[in-house]
Amino acid sequence: MEKCVLFGAGKIASKIHEKYKEEIVAVIDNDPSKIGLYIWDDIPIISLKDYKDDYSFFANNDNYGIL
Repeated sequence: MEKCVLFGAGKIASKIHEKYKEEIVAVIDNDPSKIGLYIWDDIPIISLKDYKDDYSFFANNDNYGIL
């Protein structure tokens, strides 16, 4: 896997980030208070709608994934 989008910006996300920090390009979250912020200094927190609109190429590409 080259790049991925992580679903959820909670406690488990930090553990996943430790292993995949170079691959994560965005984090999807359902909490409206988190959307538009950045996690780990440079990773955007986006809504599911933003994912569908701006990151949909992940769904059809073997080099990308969702964690």
